[in-house]
Amino acid sequence: MDKDDIAQAVLSSLGGRENVQYNTVCMTRLRVTLVDPAIVDYQGLNEISSVLGTATRGQNGIEVVFGPRIIDGVYHSFVSLTGVQAGTDALFPMSRQESSMRIQINPPKRQDQHEPPADSPLMNADELSMLDDLFGEAANPEPPALTDDKVDDARLLVVNGPNINMLGISPFRGVPITDYPSLLELCKAEAERVGFSRCDCFQSNHEGDLIDCMQDAYGAYHALIVNPGPLATPSTALYAAIYAVDLPTVVVNLFESQDPTIPQLEGIADVTQIAGKGVEGYREAIARLAHMVVR
Repeated sequence: MDKDDIAQAVLSSLGGRENVQYNTVCMTRLRVTLVDPAIVDYQGLNEISSVLGTATRGQNGIEVVFGPRIIDGVYHSFVSLTGVQAGTDALFPMSRQESSMRIQINPPKRQDQHEPPADSPLMNADELSMLDDLFGEAANPEPPALTDDKVDDARLLVVNGPNINMLGISPFRGVPITDYPSLLELCKAEAERVGFSRCDCFQSNHEGDLIDCMQDAYGAYHALIVNPGPLATPSTALYAAIYAVDLPTVVVNLFESQDPTIPQLEGIADVTQIAGKGVEGYREAIARLAHMVVR
């Protein structure tokens, strides 16, 4: 199945266009707010090629999990089918109390094995590769460190901390951008303009999720932007993660902090800070990093 077929199959399993209120995307998940979640065909979703699982979000939300290499294409096809642009109601990260993860992982069939029962779908090589990308250790237990040289295929990761998904909503009404999806579009468009081959964005209200995401960037990305939000002080663990992955990094803060320095970053090479420039700080950060890593 190509990305258009996958998007169509996902939409059908979700109950069709009439059942979609909002949709948006994160690093590996298509996030959808539904009119009636009771009509979702979860079995059908899990049988679609490239779908790794689903997660419910509150009463009306669902996330469909893909590998990072396919999610962007599927999302754009999904938006074309629904005609629904990203909306704030679809953006809030999963509540740990309200989420229900259904991951269906099936082992590959060896050639000397008999056919399995019809209700045991198998994964092809592409799907296994996506699992390697998502979970990181199956094929490459120790991902190779990226070189310090500029590269043709430069990849950028943007990590946003607590409340950044509330852009356009108090207390961010003074920031000159309408909402969080607009920030994502700004980052992706600017990254493409300056030569990055890929820009992935992630947001969570949980510090551990942010640290996991940054650790996963090791061996997969060439540059990192981090907006820690209210975790900027005194989150030593967050800055320790930046130190550990050792990538060219810009720490962005929308507002000027009382203390413009970040003591935890002292002595870490290739790490700078931009504060007090609102969302334009992202644009400046992307330009700085492109100068460092894009050939």
